Amino acid sequence: MDLFPGSVLNMEEAQNWLDTGTWPEETFVDVFAQNVQAYPHLMHGDDSRTLSNKELWQEAESVATVLLELGIHRGSKVAIQLPTSLDFVVAVFAAARIGAIAVILQADLGSQAIKDSLHLAEASVLIVADNIKGHDVAQTAITMAPDLPHLETILIRDDNRSEQHSADNLDDTRHDDASGDVTGVRVLSYTGAKLSGKKLAPTAENENRPQALSPFVMVFTAGTTGRPKGIVHLHANTLWAARTYANLYGLEAEEAMLCLAPLYHLTGFLVGLTMPIVSNGRILLQNRFSVRTTLKWIESYQVRYMVGAPPHLIHIAESPHLQKADVSSAKMFFYAGAPVPTNTLKQLQRDTGWKVGAMFGWSEGFLASATRPDSPVEAVNETVGTAIPGMQVKLVDDKGDTVRQGMIGEVWCKGPSFSAGYYKQPEFSRNRWDADGWFHSGDLLQQDSEGRFRYRGRRDAVINRGGTKIDPKEVETMCLTHPLIDAAAVIGIPDKTLGKRTLAYLVLSPETAKLTLEDLRLYLLEKGLASWQVPDRLAFVTVPKEKQTSALSRSHLLQLIAESEEVVTYES
Repeated sequence: MDLFPGSVLNMEEAQNWLDTGTWPEETFVDVFAQNVQAYPHLMHGDDSRTLSNKELWQEAESVATVLLELGIHRGSKVAIQLPTSLDFVVAVFAAARIGAIAVILQADLGSQAIKDSLHLAEASVLIVADNIKGHDVAQTAITMAPDLPHLETILIRDDNRSEQHSADNLDDTRHDDASGDVTGVRVLSYTGAKLSGKKLAPTAENENRPQALSPFVMVFTAGTTGRPKGIVHLHANTLWAARTYANLYGLEAEEAMLCLAPLYHLTGFLVGLTMPIVSNGRILLQNRFSVRTTLKWIESYQVRYMVGAPPHLIHIAESPHLQKADVSSAKMFFYAGAPVPTNTLKQLQRDTGWKVGAMFGWSEGFLASATRPDSPVEAVNETVGTAIPGMQVKLVDDKGDTVRQGMIGEVWCKGPSFSAGYYKQPEFSRNRWDADGWFHSGDLLQQDSEGRFRYRGRRDAVINRGGTKIDPKEVETMCLTHPLIDAAAVIGIPDKTLGKRTLAYLVLSPETAKLTLEDLRLYLLEKGLASWQVPDRLAFVTVPKEKQTSALSRSHLLQLIAESEEVVTYES
């Protein structure tokens, strides 16, 4: 049985995991309901408000009831484009309570990628913020609605509406001029839905209640193809992953997890949201990072664990405010995406006593390996730890044969944390999973005598910018649509904080043309790229006459630069 076209879930293996208890017959809805019963007044918080378990559950129920009234039911897709906040959590559990799939969209994704993701997911409802980082994402969604035949309703979170007005009225009057016959979609207030106080009818809730093998979330990634792929995680595999990692690191009830990573990235979603849920912990969400605020929260909320990207950890470690703050409650900082300098880690441990957990994995299957609380600092910096218990990890050569210890090989992985595949994209699924269920990652690792893995790069040219993966081919292709650009090559260059930044080598036509980074940034944003995809630096290449051709390829351009740096002029 296939869950959907593109599913790679082996039903015989899945049934065995259910029969043996590896995957319990329960869902995140069951787990959170139990939390509400056991700790109804346990408080969670974000930048603007706090909610108890009971209050969060009630808001999710109100939104779920509105979704049911809009025709959403088990198996429907509800897209979420919200910043890291309790509203994000409410939306995910509102969808889950009626068996719908939460389609998680990156909040700052480019407009074209958002449209492609919504189209592929066949989302019926989009829950969206009014504004994110100065961008009117709600209006962008309304504008693209006519091109999305499955999209019927847009629920807008509006922070400027009074709570009373929102609770009394679901209409979003600010966008009346862009609703109805103009777009063919209903435009309603998400704020009004969550504060409506509506209750689920027991019969409707039971009819739509998800099961262990029901899809929980669909997460979009462009990976190295330049095309969005919808990764479908089930309740079963996500619960297994969250519980395994929570047990591995000893999370306990009522402990606070401070999430600095975006919830729309799986590091934040997994560690900052699902791990506290399975351990009955507190969820603290910081969308607007500042070291001072983070240190204040650690002291005020007695934070036990933190999760973020390498830049968060580096900024905290190097802050002059750190030694003045009381951070004694904190135990561990989790991160993934890029290495952190050993000296920085040593300084952080010396000043705080915190342990640091480095994690390695993929959106498709969560973690393959991680360091442990007792790992030495050098291991945290230089390796990605040892294999997660219960997961199968092997390194192979180009023929698929296992390499000897100490040799570099592509990591293949399988186990109960893996997703069910790419939604309605069987060609991508076939390229990543083989007939035996092994996920072919494209990452190159090397295993030492102690079982720790060292990251050695990728088989493709993807650039890891602070944990965000950038496909240079996608950026180059969009650069080449600019009327002044004849050739382009985007590479990663070392950066102390992000690990890598992006540098675009450009050949202009005519050679005397002028193009600034700001000019290119505005152009690429207009074309639909996200802000993090825009090159950080520019360099202009003058092609000698004897090297000029009608079409200069990327490889030829890079070869030309390697032969003579004199042909390059860097933008000041």
